[in-house]
Amino acid sequence: MYKTKTLVIIFLALFPMFAFSQKPPKPELLLRTRMNSEKGTENLVSVGNSRYQILFMDYREADKQILNIYTPYAAIGRISSHGLLREIRNPAAHNPGSQIFRERTRIAPDRRLRSTGNSGVRLDAGNLLSGFIEEGESRFSYLAWKGLYSTHLFGKNALINIAATEYYERDDSNRNIWYSDRKNRYGREVTNIAASASYGTRKYGISGAGSVCFYKGADNGLYFRLSPYVRYSFIRLDFLVSGTNEDYIRPDGALSSTAFRKGVAATMTPAPWLRINCRYVTDILHKKESDIRYGGYTEELFGSIVFRPWFFESGASVRYRDIYRDNNFNNYINTTAFIGVRTGFGKIVFEKRDTFEDYEKISQTYRLEAGAWVKNVNFYMLWRLRDGVNEKEIHTTARVRVRIKNVSLFSEYKTTFIERQNRPNRNLAEYTIGLDARF
Repeated sequence: MYKTKTLVIIFLALFPMFAFSQKPPKPELLLRTRMNSEKGTENLVSVGNSRYQILFMDYREADKQILNIYTPYAAIGRISSHGLLREIRNPAAHNPGSQIFRERTRIAPDRRLRSTGNSGVRLDAGNLLSGFIEEGESRFSYLAWKGLYSTHLFGKNALINIAATEYYERDDSNRNIWYSDRKNRYGREVTNIAASASYGTRKYGISGAGSVCFYKGADNGLYFRLSPYVRYSFIRLDFLVSGTNEDYIRPDGALSSTAFRKGVAATMTPAPWLRINCRYVTDILHKKESDIRYGGYTEELFGSIVFRPWFFESGASVRYRDIYRDNNFNNYINTTAFIGVRTGFGKIVFEKRDTFEDYEKISQTYRLEAGAWVKNVNFYMLWRLRDGVNEKEIHTTARVRVRIKNVSLFSEYKTTFIERQNRPNRNLAEYTIGLDARF
């Protein structure tokens, strides 16, 4: 805690001179309030612009108040990781052609109006070197790490990112989990050194990343990724190989589950109104004698086609997955088809989804979405029916927004009806009213 306070003092004492050394864009005042029948009120007050901002958020349900201060050189409050920092948090888990492989490594402000998120401090010295401390507030996982990172762009086509971080292995001693051998070796301090490089043109490119984590009592953890691509005419192919060894510990303290991932993705746009995507990815999972949840493989095949001439649109997609884990084999198939019309004053889209497990249909979902906008009034309607083996769900959402100069009035009403076998039915209703003002 004292380290965080020290950084706050440095931020308040030194960085204003940098923040106001340049002429910033014109500031604006943003006021936003929401009153929800279930969550109570949520309020946001923001002064500043895209570069310099002071933002205050208040959440009555969580009894939480959040103050954020953002400048190009430093930040305190809600932050989010990008690029290499995001990749080493979830290694060997991204698909071929993922935008994460092309992102510049940085800690960016998180301006979303929500009560959950990661908080921290970021100090920048341009692209030369930046430092951060980040802590997670997720209910199901914990993140507390700190480090330094640097990003350099060479010309228009080459990018190099470097990061060095420190965190702790998760304390699992009081949890009834699978990897019991770690109960005697939890809480180790982990140092992670990572680097990535990419070079790309319109016709071809390649990107790679590597990471090694050091800690006492075990071998070093390793992560690698190589992802080239090539483009010819209207076809682009993205390739991927990545993986970790069984000693790689992520910044949230958890072991990585994927030992080796390989895949290829194809994107085809033979016409501006036609887009075809295909993807094939396989994972080999780590197998540890002390952990029955590890060991096995997954295989996924995905394809989609979207057809959008003029104001008409339609499309379909299929995802096929094979999963072998815990000595069990299952396959899952998800199919989606939609058809709709979009114009300058409204839209209407109908969608149907089916889910199969071991070639037997387990659920089907119908979705109808409609919207209309006339001058300063927007109306939106969503109806969704999910019919499963043991339950049926019906969701309805109605939303209206009215704009009057710099003020926008917002209203939303949601209903949910759940019918279950051998259990009481549930009927829920929720409404929200709000106001947005920008000056």
